[in-house]
Amino acid sequence: MSTATTKDILKTLIAASYAKKILEITYFEPAGKAELIREIEPYSVIEIEDSVMLKAYQLSQPPGWRLFNTALIDTICETGQTFQPRRPAVTSSDGDVKHIAPVESHDYEQQEYEKLLQEIIIDLHVEPDDVRKLTEFRKEYGLTPEEVRGVHYRVFSDCLAAVTKDRIVSDEERQMLIELNACLRECGAGLIQ
Repeated sequence: MSTATTKDILKTLIAASYAKKILEITYFEPAGKAELIREIEPYSVIEIEDSVMLKAYQLSQPPGWRLFNTALIDTICETGQTFQPRRPAVTSSDGDVKHIAPVESHDYEQQEYEKLLQEIIIDLHVEPDDVRKLTEFRKEYGLTPEEVRGVHYRVFSDCLAAVTKDRIVSDEERQMLIELNACLRECGAGLIQ
């Protein structure tokens, strides 16, 4: 099914996410002019700032969670197949991100991931086993790199806010922030890579 307008594309994506239909989309990569064909499981349509993004599980090339800018989707075809959700879904959510379709329970997964991350970095020391635990959690619950980065940046931001509350950063506090960033980077995403 070829979709001509953004409104048609969104309507098709939202309907497919509710019906758990596997889709084949023709997509233009943001960095280039190449037209790519991807088979996906659509999960939700999310409005982030000025962009409308599709959160989907890409079934190949390589498989994994992805955000697709809906403005770069040219055509959508139904494959005739359905899928079992990889993540539980809820019908509503609040916060800064407006969800237009079924909303994944990502808030729960992100909160649980943050708890695990906090436990691991509490002593500002990360073991290889800790990194493995975090990696397994992200894979099991399908957290995207953007979601992981959001949790890591929030942890750093909360710590930075606490340190700078008195508008003074001591040498010890500065060193602690540097070590915290190094731990977050080791765990998958730091402010400075």
